[in-house]
Amino acid sequence: MEKKLAKMSEEENYAIKNAYRHKKTTMQYADSKKMPVDERKVKDMLRNQHIFRDRLNEEVGTYQD
Repeated sequence: MEKKLAKMSEEENYAIKNAYRHKKTTMQYADSKKMPVDERKVKDMLRNQHIFRDRLNEEVGTYQD
């Protein structure tokens, strides 16, 4: 049982290390404009959607009332 738990712990730590390394090396050079939108930004936009809608209507100008 101890060997099984040790092996599981080792695999989890290896996965965490690889995820950190991937984020640090690969994603550091990724173009942020091509990346998906962060869910915190979406929540923020939905919370303040009336402000975004007013700004879009003022700045872009649509045919809506």
